[in-house]
Amino acid sequence: MSRWLYQWLICSAAAMVFAIATGCATDSGKLATSAEDDAIVVAVRERLAADPVTQRYSIGVTSQRGYVVLSGSLPIEARARALSIARGTEGVRAVEDRMSDRPYASPLTPSAR
Repeated sequence: MSRWLYQWLICSAAAMVFAIATGCATDSGKLATSAEDDAIVVAVRERLAADPVTQRYSIGVTSQRGYVVLSGSLPIEARARALSIARGTEGVRAVEDRMSDRPYASPLTPSAR
């Protein structure tokens, strides 16, 4: 085997070992797992459903590693309340607001859907 091929194989093997080792590193449980994210989503949705301001609106809730994303179209008062509720939920690290404002309307009217 030629010298350059031998060196190339050694470098390639070292790169693979490094890639595998760093790809398998964990954060020792500091970030939420999928099951914890599911629990966070359920908790936020339950709190939003129990609140008299937010219960009337359809608010999307997702979570990844404890970072919650809220989506939907709400009046500004309900939007602010939803953000407050999500931020106060146990396990939530941060909340991203992807909700859009809409003029206040009764949630029971067709224009509010």
